[in-house]
Order: sequence, then C-alpha cells, then structure tokens
Amino acid sequence: EGSSLSSIPDSAAPWKPFHRLALQYAEGNPDRLDIRNTGVVFLGRCPDPDGVAQGILQSLLLDSEEPLPLRQSALEALQRINASALPTVLAESWTDLPASVRTNAFSFLAGRAERIGPLLDRIESGSVDRKLVSVGQAESLRDHKDASTRERATKLFPPPEKGVPRATVVERYQAALKLKGDSERGKAAFIKGT
Repeated sequence: EGSSLSSIPDSAAPWKPFHRLALQYAEGNPDRLDIRNTGVVFLGRCPDPDGVAQGILQSLLLDSEEPLPLRQSALEALQRINASALPTVLAESWTDLPASVRTNAFSFLAGRAERIGPLLDRIESGSVDRKLVSVGQAESLRDHKDASTRERATKLFPPPEKGVPRATVVERYQAALKLKGDSERGKAAFIKGT
C-alpha cells in the first residue's frame, strides 16, 4: 500500500493523498467515465517523480477498449506532465490511435522539432503510412520554424503541383471510380477512426 507514493519527495508530500485518490479514480469503475476522467485530469496536474501516473496514463491512451474521451484526457495529461517518452510512444502507436487522438497528438508533436522527429522517422522507414498525416498537417510541417523539419517534411510530403489543369487531375482519379467498395472494411475503418 503506497509503496510507489513513498518515493515522492517531501516537497511533494502534500500531494500524496490526492495522487493516490487520482490513481484510484483513473483506474476505477468503467461505468463512471466522469470520475475516471477527473482522476486522469488530476494526474496530469500533480507531481509524478516515480512515473506511476505516466505509466497509467500511457496505458489509458493506448488501450483501444477505453472510451475516446478518456483517451483524449490521458493524452492531455501526458502532455502536461511533459512525459519525455511521449513523442516516441505516440509515433510507435500512430496507426492504432483514433483519428481524433492523432489530430491532438500531431499538434503536440509538431510544436517542437525534437518531438516531431520520431514520427517523421517512422514515416521515412515506412512503418507509418504517410496518408495518416493530413494535407493540412503536412503543409504545417513544410512551413515549420525548424529548417531540418521543413526539409524532411518537403521530402516526405511534396507540395501539390501548381498549374496542373483540373481536367488532368480529374483524369488521374477516374480509375478509382471503377473500384468495387467493401462495406464491411469501410465500417471497420470508420469505427476505428472514431
């Protein structure tokens, strides 16, 4: 009981009871999303010198069985506690994250060149499909304040051709109109993305 909390320095001692309660709330009753979310938010605001909260928050973020709002809150809490491994964790899990979580994660990663690096590495290696980065996100990387990030992004996401006649563009996509759809795959993709 409380062994992980015993390593919190004395300056953080006043937080121990709240930290313990927040951990219980975050991992608590699956039917009480409001209480679990409160625990997650609080974990992002209190000292976590031993990394217990970080581990729990990462588990909540990456667990596809957890409700989307809780996963979003876990991402925000991890950003707040400045989890140093978060950029790598996000890059490694990119294909498994719901689209809305990826959107928020991208905003966090793109904020600093050292944070976006692991995702760009994974895209360059082919382990993350470049299509999982939106046109707007690719554009923001091509305009990034860091020259190295701009250069990498321009290679990975070349800017669209300018001056190409509309008819030429439409012609390029005509073959896609003849493809046969698969409603079950579409449904699965939709569910995964929400």
